[in-house]
Amino acid sequence: MADDDELSQLQNIQLRFSAKFGTFTDDERKAIVDAVGKSYLGEVRLDEAIVQNLGIGGPGGLPITVDVWLNIWEGTASALLAVAIMKGIAPVVRIVQRRLVRLVAVVHQDESEPVTYFVDPPDELNALDAMPVDYEVTIRTESRTRVWRDGRWEQYEATTRTERGGPE
Repeated sequence: MADDDELSQLQNIQLRFSAKFGTFTDDERKAIVDAVGKSYLGEVRLDEAIVQNLGIGGPGGLPITVDVWLNIWEGTASALLAVAIMKGIAPVVRIVQRRLVRLVAVVHQDESEPVTYFVDPPDELNALDAMPVDYEVTIRTESRTRVWRDGRWEQYEATTRTERGGPE
């Protein structure tokens, strides 16, 4: 079991998984509860669409947005994000991976503007492992939208300026 200091850090992490269209299956919900139920994370919440898009041309899968709240000081944000990914985000993504069509992760911290990460297609799970290092770079450069391309995070802005971040 983790020590009290480690447990208090885990309780500073809140995750919300939002399925924009569709719902998690009963088996997925059960597997998610089993995967994160004993993680000691502060909160893990599943939000699902009430109305499904049943028409032709719908998403055909489960686009998920993950909101990550890190209730800590900036110096430890990257380390806590790595724990959030390992104990909460990665297990849930593995559970729904076969139906996942897009993954969006929005990292919120203190009073800072949130940083948004897009993984499309979501089968590149190494993007999750690269987020903590990139988050440090992102905070320093104040980039707010990141897109996973060619095995690394790129900064995306309307001016089409890109900046490659994180390790390959």
